[in-house]
Amino acid sequence: MRLFTGKRILLAAFLAGLLSGILYANLAAESYLAASGIFNPFFLSQYTSIQVDKKDFLIYLMRIRLFPVIVVILSGLTRFRRAVAAGCVIWFGFLGGVLFVTTIIQMGVKGLFLSLVALFPQIAFYVFAYAVILWFLFTWPSVRWTMSKTIFVVVIFSIGILTEVYVNPIFMKLYLNSM
Repeated sequence: MRLFTGKRILLAAFLAGLLSGILYANLAAESYLAASGIFNPFFLSQYTSIQVDKKDFLIYLMRIRLFPVIVVILSGLTRFRRAVAAGCVIWFGFLGGVLFVTTIIQMGVKGLFLSLVALFPQIAFYVFAYAVILWFLFTWPSVRWTMSKTIFVVVIFSIGILTEVYVNPIFMKLYLNSM
């Protein structure tokens, strides 16, 4: 029974974050989001012709993707681990709401598809890795951390980074060339 209660709390936290992100993007930041130029046609056309150094991109992604995971894990070592887990889920929902509203404001339905393509396929790996970490933090001490969980998180997160470096640019260029 506790399993279902924990899942409901985290789902409610995600939905609250998503709703707050949507409201924030629509009400508080609409003029700022409309003025940002990241989704303008010139920038998107430049993306299709840029050749990125994969090694440098890999190092960059490792830095920006691993730092938040390490912060979450270290924060989870405190007595506030449940709040850390719930806060992360709320934050992820908020970011998703802001991202989708921003792209829809800038580009319409094409923007929604651009958001989905930009997140594919690495988001699935990141979600699985974060889910294991956050679920552990939320359900501790009834759930124990094991070496198999460590290996799973490291492997899945690594696959996420590698797909973001090597696979996602292919999907992005295909989508942007088809627009």
